[in-house]
Amino acid sequence: MIGPNGPVTIITLRELANFAFGHGSEEAAVINACGGMDPLYQLEHLTLLKAVIWHRGNSSQDPEKAPLQALSRQSKGIDNLSYEAEKVYALMAFFEHRIMPFPPENDLQALARLSMINDRYRIAERMPSMLLNKIPSKSCWYADDDQYKAQFWDIKPEIQVAGVTDTGALVLDGCRAASIRWKNFPEVGVRTTESGFRQLVAKVAVFGIPGFYAFAVQWIPWLFSKVSRTSSNVSASTSESCQGGLCTVDVSLSPAATILAIVLFGWVHSFYGPFMIAYSISGRILFTQPFLIGVKGAIKVEEASHYLYRAWILRPRIIYTTSGSLLAQHAGREGDIREGKKSQYDAVKELKNQDELYTLVDTSTGTLYYFTAERPPTVCLYTGREGGLGRFVLCSENCTANELHKETVLRMPSQIHRSMRSCGWLAIGGVEE
Repeated sequence: MIGPNGPVTIITLRELANFAFGHGSEEAAVINACGGMDPLYQLEHLTLLKAVIWHRGNSSQDPEKAPLQALSRQSKGIDNLSYEAEKVYALMAFFEHRIMPFPPENDLQALARLSMINDRYRIAERMPSMLLNKIPSKSCWYADDDQYKAQFWDIKPEIQVAGVTDTGALVLDGCRAASIRWKNFPEVGVRTTESGFRQLVAKVAVFGIPGFYAFAVQWIPWLFSKVSRTSSNVSASTSESCQGGLCTVDVSLSPAATILAIVLFGWVHSFYGPFMIAYSISGRILFTQPFLIGVKGAIKVEEASHYLYRAWILRPRIIYTTSGSLLAQHAGREGDIREGKKSQYDAVKELKNQDELYTLVDTSTGTLYYFTAERPPTVCLYTGREGGLGRFVLCSENCTANELHKETVLRMPSQIHRSMRSCGWLAIGGVEE
């Protein structure tokens, strides 16, 4: 520690925490030196200080020797009382508001308490939106790094920490949640752009074909009776008559030729009927019934479009995500339309951990996401925003402890949260053992 007018002094983490409770001392002036900074600038400094203290606390020590803190306390005649959350108590010296040490709590419980009392930084609120390389089995909300390369100050949280449980789970308030459907692909209600010609094609396809067959059923028996009384030869004759400058041509078909024409027309109409129906509903989608659909493994956008909308003409109505997951790939160059690379499916099929590969289909934006998780998530939480996209935490359920466990984090359009339901307190913590 460097004083304002003194040399460098080596102190322990516990001694650093004790300086926070001093009043009017030079040490307190050093600790509160960043009090006038911008909150985000303070958050950046506090994040760096936390990383340094955590690194010091986790440094390798000889197991045969007592820790340096214990040796320092023994040399001063202090009882060897060890705090499990000693690193947090050292870090709180740099915060405006401090907490009283509580020996039974661990680092994460103390960090949550410190974050709640210093609410302006919202450290604990930012952590659930970050994706660690390895999500811990307990206190999965904690994160000091992000695989999307975001920092603490890049994330704007949309939740509030209400407390922390005895097991280290974080109690959140103000969450918006939605369930993920794993059973099957539902029938999705869709509203498309209106077109008079498409409506006409739809009416011809829906009413024209049944009407034609009703006509054929009524008149073909009568034509067969005429064929049996006359001849079964297929023939056609034409006659032309002119009066003045007007000429008329009469074409007459034999009963057998008439039957053949009706059958041929019905076959052609039946062949193009499905394409006419597909064209009639191929308008631009204006509104879709929102669903989050989970699939074990990987499926293509063509399959998802077929299961949801049954028919499409030129291109599928589901697209690949551009940057929504760690497995996403951007297809376009600068200036092109922002869309995902079509070879994402081939890339994810080459992954080694196929048992942990899942697909999420969002019908509200028509986007498909590939992600990996240890357990299939059943709940989606909206927790914050970053980089022009929302942070959505996919969680599995621990029904025994009534808690959620973070499995992964996806970056999805923020407007999706409008279709999600606002819920009360929920705990995000450990996995069911």
